[in-house]
Amino acid sequence: MRWSAVWSGSLAGLVIALAASDIIATSLFFWDFASSHSDRLTQAVSIICYAGAGGWAAVKSRSYGWLHGAAAASGFVLLGVVLGLVAFTGPLAIGPLAGKMALAAMVGALAGILAVNL
Repeated sequence: MRWSAVWSGSLAGLVIALAASDIIATSLFFWDFASSHSDRLTQAVSIICYAGAGGWAAVKSRSYGWLHGAAAASGFVLLGVVLGLVAFTGPLAIGPLAGKMALAAMVGALAGILAVNL
């Protein structure tokens, strides 16, 4: 496994998340979106970040796209948790974290397969 590819994929997911958050915040400020749309937008951005992290890691590794994609997307979730624990106080809920990790691994693996083969 190429850990440099996994690390760069996790960082690519973080960059995608920051850029998408800026776009969503700006659009919510200038246009009158209902708060019900923000939950769907947040979930869509999460899935795009998982796919971006997995795809980037797979392209960088050039082999075993599913493995590198799943590891990078899971690493992105862990990176987000660590940054969240540093920035905010409060307890860490393990249940939702496990669900996010599973979803990230599945989406990252699929994106890794597609990125290596396309």
